[in-house]
Amino acid sequence: MSVTQLNAELDKIIQSLSGDFLDDAGDTLQNLSALLDGAEKGTSSATEALPVLRREAHTLKGLGGSFGFPSITLIAHRLEDYIVGLVELDTHHLSDTRAFIEAMQDIVEARTNPTDGACSRILRQLPAKGSTDKNFLVQVDLEVLLITSSQILRSAVEAQLHSRGYRVVTLRSPLAAFETVVRSRPDMNIASAVMDDIGGVDLARAFNAMSVTRNIPFVLLTSFDRSHPELDDLPLKSVLLRHDLDLYGEMDNALDAFSQS
Repeated sequence: MSVTQLNAELDKIIQSLSGDFLDDAGDTLQNLSALLDGAEKGTSSATEALPVLRREAHTLKGLGGSFGFPSITLIAHRLEDYIVGLVELDTHHLSDTRAFIEAMQDIVEARTNPTDGACSRILRQLPAKGSTDKNFLVQVDLEVLLITSSQILRSAVEAQLHSRGYRVVTLRSPLAAFETVVRSRPDMNIASAVMDDIGGVDLARAFNAMSVTRNIPFVLLTSFDRSHPELDDLPLKSVLLRHDLDLYGEMDNALDAFSQS
């Protein structure tokens, strides 16, 4: 068999696997939609629907990119992030959750992964995590990608951003940040200086080196000041967010630095 014939056979296998994934994903999303219908009508428990949503969102997140549909991975991650802290689904949560399901259903029905630009627009239209919290202000069209493995820092920084009306998407893994940033085009990246695999300084350098990401503002979460040797390689245009100081004031300083640039 020639190389050309081998490639053609591989393409057929990949197309078949992608088709199987779309069929399975379509069934899963239809079942989730029916689950939400039952919760809204009171014929099933909204609380019992939560673990099912978490399980299926996690599965779709893991499979989407593997079968050529990274947009489904990103939407499923947003859904997983939206429901992670919920203990029950009220009427507002049910409506919001349906928006994630329908966004994935549209892609499955089209059987084509959206372009990066179209994917970014879809993601921006999804409900914002924390929007039902009483401290969440009127939502502004600004999205922040928060990359940290620390639950404490994640909660504290999220709260500060939510209180200012920002949309926040969180990631634990810096490796996952590359695809997310390229496809979703956040308005700002915030990353911890210390993380597994890739530290925040190296992440800032990598983003600064790529044309598609170098103009996205970068904030480094750290307890060091700018003169510390650990920050020698940090790009000069990056801004520090000192989590060992007054986080509210430090957040204002970081955001002001970009608004004035």
